[in-house]
Amino acid sequence: MANGHTRAAAFPTPWQSATVRRLLVRAESLARPMRVGPAEPNEPNEGGTLGQELIEHALDEKTRHAVASDLQGALVDLVAMTLTAKQAHWVVVGPQFRSVHLKLDELVETTRNAADEIAERAAAMGRVPDGTPVTIAREADGFTLPDGFLEDRIVLTSIVNHLTAVTKRMRMRIERIDELDTLSSDLLTGITRELEKHAWMLQAAQYKTSGATRQAANTDETTIHA
Repeated sequence: MANGHTRAAAFPTPWQSATVRRLLVRAESLARPMRVGPAEPNEPNEGGTLGQELIEHALDEKTRHAVASDLQGALVDLVAMTLTAKQAHWVVVGPQFRSVHLKLDELVETTRNAADEIAERAAAMGRVPDGTPVTIAREADGFTLPDGFLEDRIVLTSIVNHLTAVTKRMRMRIERIDELDTLSSDLLTGITRELEKHAWMLQAAQYKTSGATRQAANTDETTIHA
């Protein structure tokens, strides 16, 4: 019996031989050296990424490049605006805390959704959108809020100023790409319209805060004279 088992181990069955062959083929493929250098167009490289030309599009290469450049700029502005407005949402204090706090969340929802639309439009044109933290930090306009908790009037002024700067740049982008790609231009137009609506509402709240401050000051002055 022992000799029989020994012979069976020394001469594997056909199934065992096939299994061994598959394992040897797999080991050989893993031992092959990795290819270095750039991948061919539309072919995955070793990291699994693909070239820019994966997506075909009706627009020519030069036009797509010009439009995508403005879309990327808009994406950076919108992501930065989202982060700024959310930070202000967290740190605002004052008589109008609740209304400003909630209004800033509405602005965040608008800019976050708009950034998603812009990024998807760029991807549909065969361009890779870049909203990574490194890119936003490098390419954003550098606008920052003051440190610490902030009075509602300071938050309103800061966010309105930031929104105004963003909408001005958005309008410039619309003018540049309007004749190149009406679809992208219409997308930016709709987003800018919403941003300007937020700017209007925040300025209205800003005026209310200023009026309340003046009323309080006048009341104090009357009390003193009395």
